[in-house]
Amino acid sequence: MIYYIKHFFSYVIISVLSVMIFGAFLVSHPEYPGGATGMAPLLIILNCIIAACIAFILLLLLSIKTKITLPASTTMFALFYFLVLIFYFDSNPLEKGDAMARNINIWGYLCLLLSYVLFNLGLAVRRAYDSKESFLKE
Repeated sequence: MIYYIKHFFSYVIISVLSVMIFGAFLVSHPEYPGGATGMAPLLIILNCIIAACIAFILLLLLSIKTKITLPASTTMFALFYFLVLIFYFDSNPLEKGDAMARNINIWGYLCLLLSYVLFNLGLAVRRAYDSKESFLKE
């Protein structure tokens, strides 16, 4: 049971980091109007919920045969996040058109990528600290 809770909370932590980074981006650009731009963080949250549900269901199905590590599980979550953004929300940062919409799409992708890297980096530092011959314990 703790195995599943740990993986689910990793999805939550990455999602919260992603929304916080995206919110910081929007606050730093006050020239964007509040209409569709103001709804973008809610769509990011909805995307995180959909990707977390899909990743958690796949984790449940795959854990019948084998245990999945936490970095592999977060990679699976990030992959589903990108797939949901591309196919469900039809978000394409490379399409021509409005520069504001393109910037918001790019930041939607970059926020998850940055939060994914930060989470896995923190996980690696914690595992390095917990190892017996860690240079961090001196």
